[in-house]
Amino acid sequence: MRRVAGSLKRVFVGDSTFRGDGLRRIWHRGENTTDVVSWVDRQGQIMRQEFTFGGLVVRWERERGVISGSEQGGGDHSVPSSKTVQDWGPNSELFFAAFGLLCHVQQSDFYLRHLMHRLAEHLGAEPPASQDSVTGEVTLTHVLKSRSEEQRWGVDDEVEPENPLGLWITVAILGITLFIGAFWYVVSH
Repeated sequence: MRRVAGSLKRVFVGDSTFRGDGLRRIWHRGENTTDVVSWVDRQGQIMRQEFTFGGLVVRWERERGVISGSEQGGGDHSVPSSKTVQDWGPNSELFFAAFGLLCHVQQSDFYLRHLMHRLAEHLGAEPPASQDSVTGEVTLTHVLKSRSEEQRWGVDDEVEPENPLGLWITVAILGITLFIGAFWYVVSH
């Protein structure tokens, strides 16, 4: 499990192109055709994620939550989600396996952590503390949301407003210094 988790990396193929349904695909691939595919809308919200490993599938959907399934039929192994998925509904053993694997990913980014946290919520589990830090790609929506929450809950209420007089004094000193420097340059040449 650790070897597969250590091999899971983002694949930058088609991740900037929005499809006809308004979603773009973010793809992570690891050994043994382990794939995590995230579908993101134009606002940067993750709408669906699918984690495929060993022919088994764990899927999170914004409307449905976490479900499991298995890959069916052929498909192209070089492209994720090219196979159809037979929906099983909930499967706690499979969810714990997927959660455990995601907890061991060394280079976890926003998308992998998102799926890990959705599985943790579903299972009532606690993700590792090391997986809470924000690294890797973060969507603009995520940044704006966190900033608005800080403002809404008064985190920045204690910040003193800028002193405009201090700013004017700094600009005046800088202007005088530049004038003296330019005057000295012209006189000396």
